[in-house]
Amino acid sequence: MTALDYVVIAILAIFGIVGFWRGLVSQLASLLAIIAGFVVARTYYREVMVFLNFTFEYGHLAAFAVTYVAVFLLVRVAGMIIEFILRAVKLSLFNRFLGLFLGAVKGAILCLVIVYLLFLFYPGGERIVTRSPAGRYFLRAGQEVMTLIPDDVRKKLERAGKSVI
Repeated sequence: MTALDYVVIAILAIFGIVGFWRGLVSQLASLLAIIAGFVVARTYYREVMVFLNFTFEYGHLAAFAVTYVAVFLLVRVAGMIIEFILRAVKLSLFNRFLGLFLGAVKGAILCLVIVYLLFLFYPGGERIVTRSPAGRYFLRAGQEVMTLIPDDVRKKLERAGKSVI
């Protein structure tokens, strides 16, 4: 095992433990809160600006922030209510184990990104990645993910990585 393997194990363990601690519902609620807050704020900040009569210089920015925070908090509160219900019906442990799984998946995605960028951009990264069993696995997975990215973007990224190496 190489240092990269130990880093991958540490990332997966930390994300899994945090996922278990927070539970699936909490993790999904926080992710959904971030996304929904941004989408709703981006879509409706002008209406909120008019409704709140934000006519000052940075009123649009304040309206965006107020909208984002309001939606974020609403979604998080909804998640807390769902967690409360799960505890009441004795599904808290199930929620936590699913959270562990989701946390490990999030950690694996982070490892995939780190390994692929290390391979592309870090001088000597190719040697580091190919000597590591985990590195080779995440490199193959990264190559598969890259097929999902539009060709022009993928080619620019790969070209940029090769110019650095």
